[in-house]
Amino acid sequence: MKTLCASVALFMLAVAPLSAATAKTGPEVLRYQLNWPGGVPLGEAQLKTIPVDGDWKLELTLDASIPAFQVLDRFNSSVNEKFCSLEFSRDTVHGARKSKETTTFDLAAASAKRKTEGGGTKEFNTVSCPHDALGFLFFARQELIKGRVPGAQIIYYGGPYDLQFEMLGSQAISIGGAEMQADRFRVSFKGPVANSTFEIFFSKTVARTPLLIKVPFTLGTFSMELMP
Repeated sequence: MKTLCASVALFMLAVAPLSAATAKTGPEVLRYQLNWPGGVPLGEAQLKTIPVDGDWKLELTLDASIPAFQVLDRFNSSVNEKFCSLEFSRDTVHGARKSKETTTFDLAAASAKRKTEGGGTKEFNTVSCPHDALGFLFFARQELIKGRVPGAQIIYYGGPYDLQFEMLGSQAISIGGAEMQADRFRVSFKGPVANSTFEIFFSKTVARTPLLIKVPFTLGTFSMELMP
């Protein structure tokens, strides 16, 4: 279950919202349905992008109804105009386990400070333009909008994760009963909590909207589908 929760959180972060119009006009909100293998609804997620004085505020909320096990995750990220992370926080409930932490990035010093509620503070070095998980994938979607596949990166989600994108081609998929053309990508990540691979399908429109995510587990393939 621990690996499932970490993987669900990371593939949710992989769909950080941003349309071509958003960068010029204002905020964007995307809603997704989480599904058990076979298509039974598991819960919902909502992602927001909010421009704030030249920077960006990113928000992700995930609410899943697993029998006898509550999953309620809230993630917040602040990034500057170059998508360098300024702050990343997460507040998670996974059954009886609750966790809160905030990582503050010092760009000038190429360092960061991670503060965990009830667990103390840890400082560590970073690159000059660090990316938390949500901030990096916000940037990654921008790369797709510009026609580029994001390169391999180290991202921060508590600890460091190695993350890679690989384009697998194009195919038609069904979203809300309608057939849509999409580009298919494999995303692999490896870090201190989880090591997994999942697939993301992005629309071929200018906005490159993430339409569908599939995550394989022993129980079957979990999915997340864009809602109208």
